[in-house]
Amino acid sequence: MNRLGKFLRKLRIEQGEVLFDMAQKLGVSSAFLSAVENDKRSAPASWIDVLAKEYQLCDAQLTELSEAIGDSVKQIRMDVGNMSSSKRNCALAFARHFDDFSDDEIERLMSILKKRRSE
Repeated sequence: MNRLGKFLRKLRIEQGEVLFDMAQKLGVSSAFLSAVENDKRSAPASWIDVLAKEYQLCDAQLTELSEAIGDSVKQIRMDVGNMSSSKRNCALAFARHFDDFSDDEIERLMSILKKRRSE
């Protein structure tokens, strides 16, 4: 079980809920939630807001949940249909060459993205 699965299961137990209860709150089937908990499916990022609201998560829990969802991502999809050709080409080139980036280059890219987020 991954970090997200542990977080979700612990939250359910603390709330006295079964898988079905949480799945209902998230608007998914029990099977889908079970697959997420067992690291067979990725959780949608939208779950952060739903879980925060439904379970009144504190800041520490919210941070833990956000990081756990990020860690559980297996695939990223991006709709490039409405992007300019230069943005589309950049996204595709990034995806094609992602495995070739060194750890230092990734850190530099992350630094740029963090600056953009705080603007």
